[in-house]
Amino acid sequence: QYVGRLREENLIKRSVRDNQRCYVLTDKGKRFVLKYNIDSLELSKQQKWDGRWRFIIFDIPEKKKAARDALRRKFNKLGVLQLQKSVFVYPFDCKKEIDFVSDFFGVANDILYLESKVYEVEEDLKSFFNL
Repeated sequence: QYVGRLREENLIKRSVRDNQRCYVLTDKGKRFVLKYNIDSLELSKQQKWDGRWRFIIFDIPEKKKAARDALRRKFNKLGVLQLQKSVFVYPFDCKKEIDFVSDFFGVANDILYLESKVYEVEEDLKSFFNL
């Protein structure tokens, strides 16, 4: 009964692997499962800062506006500082988490993750992140 409901909602589909019938997640099903992970996602705050800043820069097209806005909200919720509309910064390594979030919202190809030193506004950034 539960499997039938999952199939009706297009979350799983029947498949054959190694001559065995099985069920696999559809793309919709994968997004459904990931939603639970993304809601509980947190970025690490390591004990010692390595002096490098992680910049997340994106150029997401207007046709993906909803994903772009959701991505901004998620970054803000995670504690990533927004420097400009499409530029965010965080002091600790968060590449895996950023990849996960960008995959979830379907904008992975529109995001650039950089590690760099900052000189001009570093004191302001350190103050914001209590470093």
